[in-house]
Amino acid sequence: MAASHRQFLDAIEGGMSVRAYCLQVWRYLPVEAIAALEDAFNNCIEALLRYCSARQRFVSRTLPGVGRLQTIGANQEKVIRGGRLALLHMRRVADAQRM
Repeated sequence: MAASHRQFLDAIEGGMSVRAYCLQVWRYLPVEAIAALEDAFNNCIEALLRYCSARQRFVSRTLPGVGRLQTIGANQEKVIRGGRLALLHMRRVADAQRM
């Protein structure tokens, strides 16, 4: 296993969230790498949203009388979307504060 992969897994196993790890690392990367990292993380968030949506549709078809799932699904989506990274924006803000 690559050393950087092992370092990442050790950080996550040590209790650090993926989001916190990304925020810790972003300062030392060029802007292009930050954009790629942000895109990959946000694509994972979108995949999670697609999974939750598919799960909700399945449950709604299986148990049509459960109407409150629509509200739960909307709340889940809002929380998950709130987890998207905005590393490039954060870097711009940090750079502006340093000037």
